[in-house]
Amino acid sequence: MIAKVIPTHRRGVWSGVGHGLGALLGVAGAYVVGYMLERYAFPNNFVILFVIGFAIMMVSWGGLALTREPASTTVKERIGVKAYYRALPVLLRRDHNYARFLISRTVAVLGTMASGFYMVYGIERFGVEGATIGWLTAVLVASQALVGIFWGIIADRAGHKIVLTGGAAALMVAALLAWFAPGPGWLTAIFILLGAGIAA
Repeated sequence: MIAKVIPTHRRGVWSGVGHGLGALLGVAGAYVVGYMLERYAFPNNFVILFVIGFAIMMVSWGGLALTREPASTTVKERIGVKAYYRALPVLLRRDHNYARFLISRTVAVLGTMASGFYMVYGIERFGVEGATIGWLTAVLVASQALVGIFWGIIADRAGHKIVLTGGAAALMVAALLAWFAPGPGWLTAIFILLGAGIAA
C-alpha cells in the first residue's frame, strides 16, 4: 500500500518524519504512563492506560481506514510457499545487487543486537546512575527523531543507499567509541550515533 500511496520521491521524508514524530510522541507517552502509575492506584491506573491506548489505536485505525489504495495496474500470478523458496536461490544468483543488499542488511541488523547493552556497559564500566541514564535515554530518542527526519530528506534527494550506508557507519563508529571511551562523557556521543544508526 505504501508503494501505491506514497510517491517514490517522497518516501524518505514520509518515513523520516513519521518515525521522528513517533519517537517524540513516545517520550510524551512515557511521561503520561509514569504520571498515571503514580497518580492512580492499581488497577485503576492500568484501566486508564488501556483506555488511552485503545483510543490512540482507534485514531490510527481511522487514518488507515480513510486511506484509499489505488487498484493495481499489474497483478502477478500467485505462487505457493514451496515454489517461492525453490525460486529464491535462482533469484539471488541472478540478481547480485539484491543478494548483496540482503547480506548487508542482515549483517547490519545483527549489529544492532549490541544496542541493548550500551546502557549496561555504561553502568558497569563508568558507574552511571539514574540522572545520567535518563539523559542518555532522552539523547537516544531525540537523536532518532531528529536524525530520522534528516535521513528522510537525504534519501529523497540523494538516494536511499547513502542513508543505509550512513546508518551502518554510525553504528560502527558508536561501537568503536564505546570500546575506546576514556570516560562517561563519551556516552552522549555514543548514544547520538546509536540513534542515528537505528533511525536509518
